[in-house]
Amino acid sequence: MESPVVFARSALAVLILSMAAPAFAQSGSVQIPEPGDAALFVVAVVGLIIGRQASRRAPKRDDSPDDTQA
Repeated sequence: MESPVVFARSALAVLILSMAAPAFAQSGSVQIPEPGDAALFVVAVVGLIIGRQASRRAPKRDDSPDDTQA
């Protein structure tokens, strides 16, 4: 019979701690500045390069011509 009591106490403790978490986060927070235009541009260019490399089709193993080549 002790199991429901332990579960109820645990659930209550988790509920109380989850309600207090936003208050703790606001009191000791550090503000992070927004990135500048140059940093956003670099992130965009790196994203384009990575995206193009990831989207390339792997070369075929045999010597038959690829259907995408003219």
